[in-house]
Amino acid sequence: MDIGKCSAYGCTDLIDVQLPNGKTRKEEIFRPGLLDFYFHQFTPVGDTLEVTGGPWSEETRRKIGIHLANSRYTDNSEPRLDDDGFTVSVADGILINEILHDILDAAEELGITGQVEFMDLNGYARKKLADGDRIAVKAVNGHVFHVSNNRQLSESPSPSLPDRSYMMSDLGIIRVRDSVPELKSNFLTRRVVANASHFTFDEDLEA
Repeated sequence: MDIGKCSAYGCTDLIDVQLPNGKTRKEEIFRPGLLDFYFHQFTPVGDTLEVTGGPWSEETRRKIGIHLANSRYTDNSEPRLDDDGFTVSVADGILINEILHDILDAAEELGITGQVEFMDLNGYARKKLADGDRIAVKAVNGHVFHVSNNRQLSESPSPSLPDRSYMMSDLGIIRVRDSVPELKSNFLTRRVVANASHFTFDEDLEA
């Protein structure tokens, strides 16, 4: 049994059930995983939790997901290991895909993740653009056009692309807007460096 997967997604298990005549028989039961409690309301029953209610609202589910993410990424404890030395933590220190998708969807709706469009280029564009090229284009109703000659470069429109001018790569990639700095992996490092650049050690101070 994959303990980590079972903890995340739940699994079936065989248990011994005592019959009135004193004999036992095997019965298959489902043991809920983290994802079951993430999507559905639950109730403590003895020493366990059982799914007993309907689904959480999207807003409540996102709050749970963000709390899980915060506790996961700030957890400095060592992972639990099985007898073979493999971790048995839920998702091995990262979030289950379904939870991560909810968090990313919420961030996207808030407009803090940035936006990149991947355009489906037409034959003219593929012939025109050499490897490594970046050209100025303008977007109109989801299609992109060459700024200099107004030739259409996109095979199909991208409805989420705002109408304005951009730089596009030879692969049809357009960087519409950046994410907020805090979401970038090197944000804290750059901030520490910036702070350190204004720091003066005691021995450097003039008497």
